[in-house]
Amino acid sequence: MPLPGSGTLSLSQIQTEFGGSNPVSLTEYYAGGSNVPSGTGDIPTSGAISFSDFYGTANISTVVYSLSGGGAGGNGGSGSGGAFGQPGTSFGNGGNGGGKGGYITGTANIAVGTVISFTLGAGGAGSTGTGAAGATSSMSGGGINRSAGGGSPNGGGTGSSQAASGPGAYAQGNGGAGATNPSGKGGNGGSGGTGWGRTATSPGNQASSGNVSGASGQGGYAIIQGQTYTSSGNHTVT
Repeated sequence: MPLPGSGTLSLSQIQTEFGGSNPVSLTEYYAGGSNVPSGTGDIPTSGAISFSDFYGTANISTVVYSLSGGGAGGNGGSGSGGAFGQPGTSFGNGGNGGGKGGYITGTANIAVGTVISFTLGAGGAGSTGTGAAGATSSMSGGGINRSAGGGSPNGGGTGSSQAASGPGAYAQGNGGAGATNPSGKGGNGGSGGTGWGRTATSPGNQASSGNVSGASGQGGYAIIQGQTYTSSGNHTVT
């Protein structure tokens, strides 16, 4: 956290903020040196240096981050059975896969010790009908105030469709794949469900059909300074 903006400063306070080793000397803390980043406050790069140069300064880290919203659930498949002797009337239709959560990435110069808080959106549930949308994720702290929306239920791959060819034949439509985020670490959409239908095997027999629910989407995630988080929490800048 930043050093005081006025009053008495000690070498130990400066060392705690910027690091370094003992025996400590003020000349270890020129800007652009091994301990203090270039352009930090009014700290000089060489020559005369004083404690007052360090008023209000902080050890700054360049933080790389990314954030994803929750992925959507997949849609369910559907099927319909056809009557005996009526080929092409029995269908299997696969459900669409869910869309991936929104994805953002960026960098920010943030004081070491700053806490970045994040709330990660849940993945949408899969369904025998339309899967649920994913939830929004958000991140704040150190000047960052970002959010990433949840995925759309129909944002993934389209399921296949197939018709049965004759009496007793079975048709299956496979679900489409869920869309995935660039990192592959979560926030991905759920796959669509399978649907099937069968024509009756003889006159008067019951045609049959069925479907499978789409898969749930994955929850959102955050990656901050190379550390991956899959549940809401805090990250302290190092």
